[in-house]
Amino acid sequence: MSPEEAALSNSRVIITTKEEAKIIGKSDLLFDTDIHKYPSIFKARIIKKMGFDHEPNLLVIGIDPGNRIGIFAFYRGYEIESTVCNSIDSAINIVVNFLYSIESKSKLVRIGDGNPSVANIIVKELKQRFGGSTKIELVNEYGTSRHSVSKTSWRRDQDSAKKIALRVGRAI
Repeated sequence: MSPEEAALSNSRVIITTKEEAKIIGKSDLLFDTDIHKYPSIFKARIIKKMGFDHEPNLLVIGIDPGNRIGIFAFYRGYEIESTVCNSIDSAINIVVNFLYSIESKSKLVRIGDGNPSVANIIVKELKQRFGGSTKIELVNEYGTSRHSVSKTSWRRDQDSAKKIALRVGRAI
């Protein structure tokens, strides 16, 4: 639709350019430039605007620590990210970016216990940055990668992170 039509629209989600935003005149717009910069955060903003109130306002991030670190994130029950990082720093940066940028009533990070040294580094960093505002659980990883049908190791790490995100762990 044109910017003039968007200005009159009752749509929950309007994606536009910064130039056209002036014509639309609404404050709660999404900008097309953000789609490629932060696609997962953009997905979360769309989900929030769609008003899926039947899903709990919850961000859950599962982390499979190891040489390759799998990350899987759900927001309000919808998958927004599935990736693998090759360094602890890049994994922490992704998780921190989600925790800072995605508005959620409750935020939960579940970390697998398969590689305790990597898990402890991640836990320490998240606790230092977020204190008690984000719940952190350590999850028993047993069986999370054994039954993966994927043949590629990075996909197994993503699948394991998803299983970790869905398991209840012990609060730390």
